[in-house]
Amino acid sequence: MIVDLAYKTAFGRLSVLHMLDAAAQACPDRIALIDDDMRVSYRDYVSSVNAFSQRLSSQGVAGHRVILLCENSVDFAIALYGIYAAGGQAVPISPAFTAHELETIIADCSPVVCIADSDTAVGKLKSARSNVTGELLIQKTGSGSASLVENADTNGPGGLREIYLPESDRLANLLYTGGTTGRPKGVNQTHEELSINLEQRQALVPLEMENERILCFMPMYHSFAMSLCVQGAVQTRNTLIIKNKFHPISILESLEKDQVTCLPAGPTALISLLGYEGFEEHDLSHLKLVISGSAALPLETLEAWERMTDSIICEGYGQTEAGPVLTFNPRDGERKAGTVGIVVPETELRIVDVDTAEPLEETGVAGEICAKGPQIMQNYHNRPEENAEALRDGWLFTGDVGFFDADGYLTICDRKKDMVIVSGYNVYPREINEILLQHPQVVEAATIGVPDVYRGELIQSFVIINDNKYCKNNDIKEFCKNFLIFYKIPAEIHIVTSLPKTSVGKINLVELRRILDEKAVEAGAEN
Repeated sequence: MIVDLAYKTAFGRLSVLHMLDAAAQACPDRIALIDDDMRVSYRDYVSSVNAFSQRLSSQGVAGHRVILLCENSVDFAIALYGIYAAGGQAVPISPAFTAHELETIIADCSPVVCIADSDTAVGKLKSARSNVTGELLIQKTGSGSASLVENADTNGPGGLREIYLPESDRLANLLYTGGTTGRPKGVNQTHEELSINLEQRQALVPLEMENERILCFMPMYHSFAMSLCVQGAVQTRNTLIIKNKFHPISILESLEKDQVTCLPAGPTALISLLGYEGFEEHDLSHLKLVISGSAALPLETLEAWERMTDSIICEGYGQTEAGPVLTFNPRDGERKAGTVGIVVPETELRIVDVDTAEPLEETGVAGEICAKGPQIMQNYHNRPEENAEALRDGWLFTGDVGFFDADGYLTICDRKKDMVIVSGYNVYPREINEILLQHPQVVEAATIGVPDVYRGELIQSFVIINDNKYCKNNDIKEFCKNFLIFYKIPAEIHIVTSLPKTSVGKINLVELRRILDEKAVEAGAEN
C-alpha cells in the first residue's frame, strides 16, 4: 500500500539560518532562549552566532566537519548555528560517549574542530585524538552554560546578512545513529532537507508563531530534540526553555513556573512524570501540546496523560535518516490513539513484504515501511554497503514494520530486526509490551527474543512493577494468556527494578541481551 498526501505546501527551501535571521529581524527583543537565570533575546542570539561563526571561520571550518560535544545549554544552540554560519557541517554527539566511542566517530568523519563544554569532554577528546591521524583542534566553549553569549548593538535588530548564509544543497549535519546495535552510522543531511522537514511537521503539528514556550530536556544533539526544539523554536520565533537533565520535580516545576505551552517528550519521560508522587499538585494549565516521538508510546500512557492534564499528545514517527519526521497525528485534525498518524506533505510511504520487498496493497497488513520525500537523507557517510541496503530506487527502507488503516493512519508494529520468530510465527515485541503494560502492577516493560533450539526463538520479557507491590511473574504470564495467542506469551518474565536505557531514553535491547547472557553463564557455572 502506498500513501501520499495529495496537497503540496509552499516551503521556503533555504536553511534554519535564514529562519534565525528572519526571527531577529521580526522580533529582535523577544526572548529566544532561557537557561536557568539566563535570558537571550533573538537580537543577542544572532549576535552570538555571528561572533562565534567568525571564530570558526578563522579556523577554516568552511566545507569541513565540526564535532559538537556539549550538554543541553544556550551554548549548544549558539555553537550549532555558528557552525552552520561558518559554512561547516555540524556533528553533534552525546557527551556521554567514551573516548573509545569518540575515537570511532573522529576516525570516520575527520573533523577539523571539536567543540566541548567541559574539562571532562576535552579530556575524552584528547584521549580519542591521540589514536587518530590528522590535525584536530579542540576548542572549549568556556566556563558556564552561556559563555558564547554576545550582546548585540542595541541600535539595530542585528542579522546574519554580513556572514555566510548557506546554499540549500550544502551539508548541514552529520548525525550518528545506530550506536546500540553496532558501529554508529553517520547520516548526511542538507540544509534543504532539514528546513523542509520543519515545514512538513508544521503542516500537521503547527506551533503558534511567537506564542509558544517550548521546554527542551531531551538531548539537543539528538535529531528529535534538535528538530522540534532547537530549530522548531527558531522556525516559529518562539521561546526555548532549556533543561540539562531530566528530573521529574525539576520538569514539573518548570512546566508550572515557566508557563510552558509545548513539551516534546519521549514515552519514558511521560511515564516517569505520570508516576511522580506530586504530579497532580502542579499547575499545568498553560501546557497545551505534548509532542511524542523517538520511541513507541504505550496507549495507556497517552490516555492517562490526556485524562490528567488539559493538553493533547500528538504522536509521530520518523527516524534520523528521514529528517527525522515522516508522520504525525495532526494537532487540529483527527488523532487516532495507538497510531503514529498520517504522512507529512510531499512524502510517500509504502508497506512492503519484509522478505521480498514487494509492495503490499491491502490495508491492515504489516510489512516494512519505506519512505520517499525531499527530507530523506543524502546517504550514510562512508558506508556504501549500508547505503545500498537502505536506499533503493529513491526509497528509504526504514527497517520498521507497520501497517496503514483505511484512513491512512500508520501503526508501528516493531523494528524489523527486533521481530521474533517463534516456531515460524512472526512476533512483534511491541504488541507484547502493550499487553504487559495493561497489567495493573506493571509500569514499564521490554521484550526480546532469544535463540532456542526447538522453537527457533523464545520470548523473554522484563517488567518493572509498582513500588511496594507484590507480584509473581506467573501472575503476569496468566494475565497475558487472556490477550495473546500461545506462541506470543513470554516464556519467561523477569521482574526487575530498572531497565537499561540509551542516552535518549530508549530501552537498550543490546544491554538486555547481555544481561540474559550473563545470567545463562552464571547458571551454567552453578550446574
